[in-house]
Amino acid sequence: MGDPPRKMVTRYMKRLTANNARVDYHAYYHMNVATEPRLARFKQRVATAMARFAA
Repeated sequence: MGDPPRKMVTRYMKRLTANNARVDYHAYYHMNVATEPRLARFKQRVATAMARFAA
């Protein structure tokens, strides 16, 4: 399918900001088989992205 949610969010954010936005899309799929170490890495990646956003 080509990841429709990612396409929709990234395309519309660019359109809403006159193509000036840098769009990072963070998603964690397959939550039913997630392990604690993998979730911790994902949370850290999101925390790093949000810290860059806030700076």
